[in-house]
Amino acid sequence: MHRVYKIDGSPIAVDQATMKGFEELGVSVEVRPCATEAEIITNCRDADGLVVMTEPITRTVLEALPHLKVIARPGVGVDSIDITAATELGVQVTNVPDGNYTDVATHALALILNGIRRLKDFEADVRAHGWNGQEIGRTIRRPSELTLGIIGFGRSGKRLAEMAAPIGFSTRANSPRTNPEQIWAVGAESMDFDELISTSDIVSLHVPLTDQTRNLIDKDALGRFKKGSFLVNVSRGGIIDEAALAEAVGSGHLAGAALDVFAQEPLHETSPLRSQPAITLTPHIAYLSADSLQEVSTTAFADIARLLKGQQVAHPVNTPQTNSFRWRQDEPR
Repeated sequence: MHRVYKIDGSPIAVDQATMKGFEELGVSVEVRPCATEAEIITNCRDADGLVVMTEPITRTVLEALPHLKVIARPGVGVDSIDITAATELGVQVTNVPDGNYTDVATHALALILNGIRRLKDFEADVRAHGWNGQEIGRTIRRPSELTLGIIGFGRSGKRLAEMAAPIGFSTRANSPRTNPEQIWAVGAESMDFDELISTSDIVSLHVPLTDQTRNLIDKDALGRFKKGSFLVNVSRGGIIDEAALAEAVGSGHLAGAALDVFAQEPLHETSPLRSQPAITLTPHIAYLSADSLQEVSTTAFADIARLLKGQQVAHPVNTPQTNSFRWRQDEPR
């Protein structure tokens, strides 16, 4: 019998047909919450497949799970998985690139509108028994008078541009790997990084966390942002120097920010971000809706089933070495 463990602890949200397919394959599927390397190694030593979110799938973990053949990520980002080690050890990694990009873009747009319409300030005023909306409202600009800069023009970045256009934003994007014609096709302008951050009223981040993007928005970059601008991040926390951002907002150089992702999650109790009321914080939830959960879960589990049946997966992240010893480790456990 093959064993598949979902280790982030949330319920398995797949349809009955998918679960029946696993039963017919003789595959056991269960939730085994794990947060650390040690917990994964202890609780999943006999796993053939893992379904993970942001748990640390390091080389140490991979080498300690001799039967592991596939890791499915029901989402896009795979920065918590050592892809090089997985490839060398013959472990297939999959993700779901199409499952929740509309949800991420919707969340980004909601954070943007919340920021430029100053909804938090209005609510705080009313809850404090005030009625001073006129004073706050005089500072608000229409979307048609604002420029939206999107860094990264993959699925969620492109979708945000499409959603922002009817509202009236003047949109530009920076994405060196994207043909400018693809950016122009949705009514946006292609622009280099420095020009975008120095001239945009709102900057929204939609890039993966890599060696090249880590601390992309550091103190120096923040200093080049347009004064009074607003920063949104729905991609990965490590892209921003959080202490520098808190300082930039606190000094008034940035009007505010809205973050769904953080370098450390959950957000540390002493994070300087917590002390800035002009920074909106949400708990890494941009990807989530009832619809996206069903879609990404079903797609992730379907790829595991394909691999265990000897078929090509639909959404490969890597090309593992198929002569790995792992494919000879199917004796009774």
